[in-house]
Amino acid sequence: MKITTNEQNHLRTISEKMDSLKSYLISKNEDYKFSICQWYIYISQFKRIMGNLNNDVSFIACILAKQFLTAFHRISSDFDVADKPQGASGLDIDIKTVDGKRIIAEIKTTIPYKPNDLGAQQKKMFKKDFQKLNKESADHKYFFVTEEKTFQIVKNKYLEELKGISVVLVPAALNNSKYIIRVPSDSGY
Repeated sequence: MKITTNEQNHLRTISEKMDSLKSYLISKNEDYKFSICQWYIYISQFKRIMGNLNNDVSFIACILAKQFLTAFHRISSDFDVADKPQGASGLDIDIKTVDGKRIIAEIKTTIPYKPNDLGAQQKKMFKKDFQKLNKESADHKYFFVTEEKTFQIVKNKYLEELKGISVVLVPAALNNSKYIIRVPSDSGY
């Protein structure tokens, strides 16, 4: 799979943030007997250095989804997941294969709030994504997740809402097909 220049630049920015955080942690090698004010200053610096970490995690998940899609479909080499800003409205992925077939996908990096289910807000966001995928017409529809626990929860509780959609755990699905669930359109889930 080809990583575009735009994607490389975005990955470089993430790497630079990680290097900055590492340097900060090394420079602040303390015994952690801080006052509450010092704790706030110390911990809030993580946020200043890393910025919106969720967007960076989502971006990397998009590259994993791209890697999966290019392994299973004929995708143009100029497909660039960095073209769509993380957090922007719309489908996470909406592309055409080289032979004109439409592929759409939603990607979730969610760590479930409950031991065996999603939290209330997580469910709301998942169902919103399920609806986005269900209302669109496409040759291939995917719901990507990055956490095995999330994959198991979706598999056990939500397949009924994903008819005609493949549920994929990345990166595990790249090496093991048991992490790909193709939900038939007429499934009895």
